[in-house]
Amino acid sequence: MFAERIAQIQRLSAEERAELTQKLDAERRRAELQKVADLRREAGIPDRFSNARFFDLDRDPNNAEALDAAAAVIDGGFHAGLGLWGPVGVGKTTIAASIANAALASGVTVRFCSVAGFMDTLQEASRFSAVDDVSDLIARYASVQVLVLDDLGREPLTRRTLPWLYELLNQRWLKERPILLPTNYSFGSLTARYIDAAKRAGEDVSLAEAIVDRLADLCPQPWVKVGGISRRGAA
Repeated sequence: MFAERIAQIQRLSAEERAELTQKLDAERRRAELQKVADLRREAGIPDRFSNARFFDLDRDPNNAEALDAAAAVIDGGFHAGLGLWGPVGVGKTTIAASIANAALASGVTVRFCSVAGFMDTLQEASRFSAVDDVSDLIARYASVQVLVLDDLGREPLTRRTLPWLYELLNQRWLKERPILLPTNYSFGSLTARYIDAAKRAGEDVSLAEAIVDRLADLCPQPWVKVGGISRRGAA
């Protein structure tokens, strides 16, 4: 069959071969665009951030270090984690989304989620579905190359959500797949928050310590502070 197709191609004139090559190139480009479209649909990037592009971001003294760190993640093939922390509205999520969009354009798998929203999804799955469905959801988010966990620290911290968070982070740690982390909390503040939550939930403090340990490895220190005033509502 293959030999027959080769023979057919060899019988084509130079003009027909050029036309066939153009057709195949067009089909290849359509396939590549479709792949990116499929990846984008699965990624779950909110509409507000779907067009965030790294080179469109305005650089200033408050975000220069964060933009340099983001560029390093992109240049490194999306294999490094990055923690961005600071006040509300200063552009942390936009920077993380610009990395995610660059990854999608390169054909890399991406997931974007609000941590609180993800925990709500797991809560619903645990109420109405089998335990395996919760595990499948966590595994799905653990398996992508680039994972943006937006607003870590704002999720409800309970006897159920703390183990789920640990499981997500631990699976990514085992797969050596880091995270992009825009948050209002410094690493030290998150550490205190999780330890306090574990105590209040009656959990062993070692669970909180394990969460913090995974965070430190998935988003190496020091996390980059993004400063300035809120850009939300600005004209």
